[in-house]
Amino acid sequence: MAHVRKRFGQHFLSDSIVIGSLLRAIGPSRGDRILEIGPGRGAISRHLAQLEDVDYVGVEIDRDLVAFLRESYPDIKVHCEDILKADLEQILAVENNRESAKTNWKIIGNLPYNISSPLLMKMIEFLRTNPGVIGSMIFMFQKELASRLIASKGSKQWSKLSIYSQLFMEAELLFDVHPESFSPPPKVMSSVLRITPREDQENQSIPNNLSAILNVAFSARRKTLQNVFKDYSVDWEALQIRPTSRPDQLGEKDYLKLSRALL
Repeated sequence: MAHVRKRFGQHFLSDSIVIGSLLRAIGPSRGDRILEIGPGRGAISRHLAQLEDVDYVGVEIDRDLVAFLRESYPDIKVHCEDILKADLEQILAVENNRESAKTNWKIIGNLPYNISSPLLMKMIEFLRTNPGVIGSMIFMFQKELASRLIASKGSKQWSKLSIYSQLFMEAELLFDVHPESFSPPPKVMSSVLRITPREDQENQSIPNNLSAILNVAFSARRKTLQNVFKDYSVDWEALQIRPTSRPDQLGEKDYLKLSRALL
């Protein structure tokens, strides 16, 4: 078994029932292109490696695990690099496949909790610039973060990350995973989400000031909008937004309108 580097915060899936549930969620079939982020010891990739006509690519940061995977499953392709620094267009061969009918990649990953948020932002940026390349994503997150991705406006979990993600993707909770399903077990529950990119072209042109607007709003989420944005010139009536609402009562489309109005 490959040596594990603790600094990467890895928790390896070891529960065969959960692994089976993940494989069913992925639904691999002939002709699929699958990118796995953090294949680790091969809990998922060992099954995908047995499938015919599946184009599998893994990205693993731990060089010892990469050596183990390459030796154990010589027919699959594994990159040794940090996914946060990786060139996704190069890995997914976007330019070569842009006109192909098989450009809809499936992305999967049991993500280290410390990279989940930045990875989501990276995926969002990729979706903005490469619509149609990714068909679906099956990710395992810390349950707390997953709850923000599927949150509704007005809830405690509604956040900047909720808004950003829901402008570009639809997230569906598939199932929760207990710590005992991992080795070593984490201290928190995990959740598996199916994430599907939205096809709403209106959302592809996100104003550059959206992040700043959300930072202002959620720094004072209990105040009214008119107080939070008192230093801005906002025509609330034209935007059809009640100025007495609180920031967490606005949906993602409301923030899209607000950020465009304040350009």
